[in-house]
Amino acid sequence: MKFILILTGILLGLALLLVLLVLFCPVRYSAEAVKKAGNIRDAAARVRISWLFGGISVRFLMRQDKRKSDLRIFGISLSRLFHKKKKKRTATSPGATENETVPAKKAETYGEFPAGMGDMQTAERLTEDRENHAGTVSECVDEEKVDADRTEKSHADSRSQDKEEKSVLPVRKIRNISTSFRGILNRILESLRNIRDTIRNIALKIREVYDEIDWWKELIQHPRVKAGIAHIKKEAKLLLRHVLPRKTEGYVTFGSEDPSVTGAVLAVLGMTMPLHKNCVEIRPVFESRNLLEGKVKIKGRIYGIIPLVILIRLYFDKNIKYIISRWKNKED
Repeated sequence: MKFILILTGILLGLALLLVLLVLFCPVRYSAEAVKKAGNIRDAAARVRISWLFGGISVRFLMRQDKRKSDLRIFGISLSRLFHKKKKKRTATSPGATENETVPAKKAETYGEFPAGMGDMQTAERLTEDRENHAGTVSECVDEEKVDADRTEKSHADSRSQDKEEKSVLPVRKIRNISTSFRGILNRILESLRNIRDTIRNIALKIREVYDEIDWWKELIQHPRVKAGIAHIKKEAKLLLRHVLPRKTEGYVTFGSEDPSVTGAVLAVLGMTMPLHKNCVEIRPVFESRNLLEGKVKIKGRIYGIIPLVILIRLYFDKNIKYIISRWKNKED
């Protein structure tokens, strides 16, 4: 019992330590991007994410269309270990098997015919060929006669059929015209019915859309819903401030042949001022040439306790529970 209690205590202590590390040991990240004047392929970027005071880290490197990633645990590179194991396996794998020599088949030897046998056989074959040829000629003549009789009969039958069809043609034309006219009338009636049904369906869909808009208006204008949305915005701002990098530095130099394009890019980059708080120096160049170079570094950290606290606050908010219940009732 003492051993079991000691073991359970150790396991609980390790679990508690792991939870505390997840909540209070920050996940740190850093990134760096460099671009020199010239081709866009000369750009390079590096990203590093670490946890447990750098004991566990992941690194990503991109340079000239080459990408590398490395996972390290307490300074030991797992990618290198896997690479070494692959090399050992390929080195210890058995070599290619020797080419098996397939014995050549012995040529079959046939005995020679005795003298005089060859001439007798050739004479017999010639006589058989003559007889077969004569028989085939006679068969071909008979078949030609039979085919001629058949063609004469078929011509006579076709003439009689043409006479009969000429007498029946006017009646068939009248019938075909009447059936085609009936088919056209039926199609017109079906199209009118389909138009009526489509108009009804469109009206029903428009009513459904209006009902949906009215439901959303009523939901958004409700005071409890407004309070819940305001709470969500407040917590989202806190989480964004916590996640965004705490240290940013660098510069960006850019220019274009068209000065208006340079001005438009400068306006867009000016919108990013709240994110880096003017820590990145922006240098526009109005010299009618294409230019892009710079260097930017960012660093930050994320504590696990902050997102957990925010989720707990949102979960126990009564206004958010009211929004969820209204949404569920709408789906039902």
